Amino acid sequence: MKQYDNILPRPHLAENFAAAGATLSAGKRRFATGFRTVVNRMQIARMETALRALSDQELNNIELKRADIPQRARELVTYRYDGL
Repeated sequence: MKQYDNILPRPHLAENFAAAGATLSAGKRRFATGFRTVVNRMQIARMETALRALSDQELNNIELKRADIPQRARELVTYRYDGL
């Protein structure tokens, strides 16, 4: 039976695979963070659109000025409720 050198254990390969796995994990985290950022920005833009569609009377009823819409939209979308 013929024996090949390339099937012998190579410890340096394990190190390379571990480094490659760490790089992939970092890439996944960056992708997930970027994706969340894009989704948040889309949600903020939609919230701004909804608030801008309100009449001046409706904005007065909720005590909001048109100039404050971008800031308030960002607050409404990014607010994290911590429970009771």
